[in-house]
Amino acid sequence: MTFSQLANSLDGARIVYVGEIHSNKESHDVQMQVLKEFYKRYGDNIAIGMEMFKRPHQDVLDKWTVGAISEKDLLSSTV
Repeated sequence: MTFSQLANSLDGARIVYVGEIHSNKESHDVQMQVLKEFYKRYGDNIAIGMEMFKRPHQDVLDKWTVGAISEKDLLSSTV
C-alpha cells in the first residue's frame, strides 16, 4: 500500500491511532508524514494525543499549547 492509498483510506475517520517503536526512526517518520497529511487536509481541525507525557506534566503542556512557554521550556520541564 502506498502512503497516498493509506491516507485516502483514513479519509473521513474521526479517530486514527498511529503506533510506533520508540527507538525506530522510520516509524517516527511515518507518524510525521501522517500528521503532515492530516494537517494539509484538515488544517487546525485535528487533535493529537501523546502517550509519552505523564499526568503531572499536563500543566506544562497546557502552557506550551497556548504559547505561554517555549518549546525549549516544554522539553526541559517534561524530561
